[in-house]
Amino acid sequence: MFFLQPFWLLSLLGLAVPVAIHLWNRKRGRRIKVGSIALLRETQSRRMSNLRLTEAGLLLLRCLVLALLGLGLAGPRWHALRPETQRAWVLVSPELREPLRDTTGLVRRTLDSLAGPARELRWFTEGFPPVAPGAGVGEAPAGPAGNYWDLLRAADARLPGGTSVYLLTGERLAALRGERPAVALDLKWLTFPPGDSVGRAVLAVFLTPADSLRVVWRESRPAGNAMRTTSLPLAPGQYPGPGGGAWRVSRAHGLPAVQWADGQPVRADTGTTRLVIYYPPAYRTDARYVRAAAGAVARFTGRKMAVQTVTRPDAVPPAADWVFWLSHEPLPAGQPRSRTTFRYPRADSARDVNSWLQWPLATARPLRVYRRFTAASPGVPLWRDGYGQPVLTVEPGEAGKVYHFSGRFDPQWNDLAWSEAFPEALLALLNEPFSPAGRIPQIQPPDRRLVDARQLLPRYVKRKAARPEKQNGVDLREPLLLAAALLFGLERLLSHRRQTQPLKKATA
Repeated sequence: MFFLQPFWLLSLLGLAVPVAIHLWNRKRGRRIKVGSIALLRETQSRRMSNLRLTEAGLLLLRCLVLALLGLGLAGPRWHALRPETQRAWVLVSPELREPLRDTTGLVRRTLDSLAGPARELRWFTEGFPPVAPGAGVGEAPAGPAGNYWDLLRAADARLPGGTSVYLLTGERLAALRGERPAVALDLKWLTFPPGDSVGRAVLAVFLTPADSLRVVWRESRPAGNAMRTTSLPLAPGQYPGPGGGAWRVSRAHGLPAVQWADGQPVRADTGTTRLVIYYPPAYRTDARYVRAAAGAVARFTGRKMAVQTVTRPDAVPPAADWVFWLSHEPLPAGQPRSRTTFRYPRADSARDVNSWLQWPLATARPLRVYRRFTAASPGVPLWRDGYGQPVLTVEPGEAGKVYHFSGRFDPQWNDLAWSEAFPEALLALLNEPFSPAGRIPQIQPPDRRLVDARQLLPRYVKRKAARPEKQNGVDLREPLLLAAALLFGLERLLSHRRQTQPLKKATA
């Protein structure tokens, strides 16, 4: 029970008033009619007072009226049902679906040991659906494992502080994205190593000037990922690959295609990419870094690429596939738009910052951001800084896409130009079939990188369990005030009868 207006409880001090009146009640003398006072003897007059408690029933009734009135004015509310104690949660990541089917395996035995009436079994995915008991344990929701830290934030917001949570997941680094969360849960995180340790996938295929196929593929191991290339002949067939696997070369829609194992065939890019870099004299350094990265991409992939640099806006050819507009000047009006444009925002919005770059590529160390443009850029954010502000956005259009970069390719602005990941990022942007939105890649290749268990754990904070809302419960104000009114009427009736009762014994 709680009170909406507890200051009215001070009125209960008024219970002392009827008690004091009853204790100080003076006894009335009797009136006796006599014929003559001659027979009466003169005595000393004594005033008698009675400090003993009389009319105990009437006193109790008056105190009860005052108590009910004070409690009613305080606005009491009563919880009809006592809130149940939150049971512990056992969260299981869907990536453990295969080990769960093995009833004698470590994952299944651990889950069976945690099961019980005091714990709830739920999937560690969006919404936290319950786990079906028995054979249904192995029927995990479809799809890859979600972001561990985002899901932990959702569980922390849903459960009271201090709730016991047992979390069973793998050790994939790809499942950790964003900022480490701060939770108030009693978390026990159990990790299990994956069964497969190496994954390979085709990222892109290019037709080289030597009429061969250059396959760009990624090999993922627990220690890290590596992009590699392999040259294959144009003739359809099966060719030996790494790890005892095989490449399959076929033709799809008239174009050569390469497939690894049971993956999807990837068609070869047989065209020549025309890349134009425009820069004013003040941005010569930016152009040099972009040209060097484009050359690295061409040498690594073997793709046909023509790179041209110009210093006048009217020198940009209209048939360019890509235009790196390394300037704050607006694009020339009336000129045919290229398929994709990469440009800088307004120059008057530059300011110094101390942040880092958040993007989908893995680097040995965070890429620092020292200076950036703060003008709002239209489009969908692809890269962000450490404060969550967009650094690279893409704006789709009918004539072509426009990328807005809120920085510069300059070591005084960020570490991107000196990073070994710069050519890889440029490859992700240039190869539209491979990565149409600037992310790597469109079809997610396997990521077998593992993370140390100590890096999984979130930060812990203290938070009290949420108190029940005062609007909940049963309102007792009206019943108490009604009972006080009825008892007050009864008290008045009894008091009136006591005062009007004839003193028969006194006059007898």
